[in-house]
Amino acid sequence: MDLELTRMIALLLGAMVLSPVSVAQQVRDFGDDCTSSGCHGKLVQTKFVHAPAGENQCDVCHVQPDAKVHRFDLTADPKELCMDCHEESVEGEFLHAAIEQNGCTICHNPHGSPYPKLLREATTGENCSQCHEEVAEDFEFHHGPVAAGACTSCHNPHASDLSKLLVETGPKLCAQCHDEIFENLESLKTVHQPAREDCLGCHQPHGGDDKMLLTATLPDLCLDCHDDVADAIDDAAVPHALVTVGRACLACHSPHASDRDTLLLGDGAQLCLSCHNRTINSKRGIIADIAGRLAAHPMRHGPVADNDCVTCHQPHGGAYVSLLTAAYPAKRYAAFNDDIYALCFECHDVEAFEDAETTDATGFRDGQRNLHFLHVNSGAKGRTCRFCHDPHANSNTHQVTDSVAFGQWRIPLNFEATQTGGSCGPGCHQSRRYDRLTPVNPKRKTPNAIVEP
Repeated sequence: MDLELTRMIALLLGAMVLSPVSVAQQVRDFGDDCTSSGCHGKLVQTKFVHAPAGENQCDVCHVQPDAKVHRFDLTADPKELCMDCHEESVEGEFLHAAIEQNGCTICHNPHGSPYPKLLREATTGENCSQCHEEVAEDFEFHHGPVAAGACTSCHNPHASDLSKLLVETGPKLCAQCHDEIFENLESLKTVHQPAREDCLGCHQPHGGDDKMLLTATLPDLCLDCHDDVADAIDDAAVPHALVTVGRACLACHSPHASDRDTLLLGDGAQLCLSCHNRTINSKRGIIADIAGRLAAHPMRHGPVADNDCVTCHQPHGGAYVSLLTAAYPAKRYAAFNDDIYALCFECHDVEAFEDAETTDATGFRDGQRNLHFLHVNSGAKGRTCRFCHDPHANSNTHQVTDSVAFGQWRIPLNFEATQTGGSCGPGCHQSRRYDRLTPVNPKRKTPNAIVEP
């Protein structure tokens, strides 16, 4: 057999093997419907199929303008064609720009899709992000619906009577998920007005670098509106550290609603004691464990007994030591005058410290000899109140302290009260007694003190 004959036989055998497939691929029956004619079958070979395509009703959307030419045009303008059946989807004052500019097929496949609602992408979020990629920016924290790709929880994908295609207005939209917050707005006594009016005044709707999606860091966010507090903090010689670190304002105030005035999270002193329940090492020195002291000592200073710390302390920051609301000597000794004890004299009478002898200005006297005057009104060595009194609580009447710090030593007072007087035996002098009715030292006179301006 010659070489040329061998080649011909090989070609014929190859044609016999390949020709059935080739013929099947090329046969077109234009008399059959579109999806079974051998041309467009793959359009409906998918999980979700557009109803007209699945029912071979291609003429709902397509028309053949010339029977001699196998060409099909849409029956209407692409932007309007879908509306013939889905008119209710675009009812609203605001139409999705994608529909207005490009028609429905920018988001939906008109024949079939592996995804629900004939979407072109696997999820609603992925579909939306094809245009709205800025919404899914690389935020550290994402709003739950954004993270889940559930854009239609907040936005209508087609049209709405509300701007930005929202499904509900303002706070009502947020209330659809954050119902417990809005129940508090209706039931609690004090409501933060921005929470009632517009959540977006404080929160980002899609994501941010703050866990609560705040529009600014704390405390700056709060201080943008509460400029009086901002001024107090800026002007404070003694700042309250809690106000500017961590949760800042939210450590004491609810951002939404509270049953207490000024949106406080707790009642009076109990709120303060939620932090002051331990010894704190601050930049300005050691702050005592006030809660521990109150628990150990039943005799409490009036404002403390009234659960009212802000009578004596500024909550945000102030001009005086220990955030006090008015002047009080910062050092152990001080020359007496009214101004430096302004805090104490808001409640206590200054007369108790002005005269060397008295019959009624103070109970701390031996006969008429004024022992308050003796201790406090004695020139540069005048003892301040905290030499003998604890400003918060102690076990003795009048909050007379058990001991007072003096450098590394604590001076014991050994105070004992009687019905008409008492006694003390501190390290600063020998044990001495006093009695208002029967003077212990009737002949002793208190020298006139040198009162410095």
